[in-house]
Amino acid sequence: MSCPTEDSYYNNGICCDRCPAGTYVQTECDKQQKTKCDGCKHGTYTATRNHVSKCITCKKCSSKIHLKEESACTAERDTVCVCERGYHCSNPDCDHCRSVTSCSQGTGVKVLATRTNDTICQTCEKGTYSNVTDFYSPCKAHTRCEDIGRQLLTPGTKELDAVCGDLRTHCSWMLPAGLWSGLVLTLLVVAAFIFWKARRRSFRADDPPPISKGEDEDSSLPITSLQCDCSHSTVYCPSSFVRLHSEPQEDEWCGT
Repeated sequence: MSCPTEDSYYNNGICCDRCPAGTYVQTECDKQQKTKCDGCKHGTYTATRNHVSKCITCKKCSSKIHLKEESACTAERDTVCVCERGYHCSNPDCDHCRSVTSCSQGTGVKVLATRTNDTICQTCEKGTYSNVTDFYSPCKAHTRCEDIGRQLLTPGTKELDAVCGDLRTHCSWMLPAGLWSGLVLTLLVVAAFIFWKARRRSFRADDPPPISKGEDEDSSLPITSLQCDCSHSTVYCPSSFVRLHSEPQEDEWCGT
């Protein structure tokens, strides 16, 4: 005999209420009382409405079989386990783990492994490569040597990247032009120095001759004619005129 709803169950000729998730049946119903429920203790659970006499023990995630805990057990939900990196669950309950597939050189990861699905690999297409064997690396594009200003030495393959050479020089005249620029600059500096020296000498030639010490002593004194025509004595007269500080004395004249 069955009860009219799924929320009840048949027991001893009557329909008793089921206990909600997170609880269990502590005392079954009878004609005098309804079902009595009690909550699950720590480490146990019930995930649905039930009429069990005790809660279910929570699952343990054992590292020995490469499991780790994703979420802890509650009164209404069991522990959720996942596999460690490099493994995937063999079934939705994740009771066991399997090693994920590694993609070999020349192939790359198309879809990473998930909790319950293995890695999906694909052959590297033209212009891409993979030189590693693992479960997480996709194919990578070949290095475009021209984009980095280098010459292509060896084209890339599915397993190897392209090999680039030295920097490409689009303007071969750049180095000679640099040398010529340095030479021209040096010549300009030398020419400027020579011009400066010539100008300096020209300025010196245009300067008035220096004034002698005797002429510079006192230009305000009167010029007196020096008569040196003496027959009875020899007098040395270096100049026709001399600037005297005072009137000559009578005994200084020739013939006196």
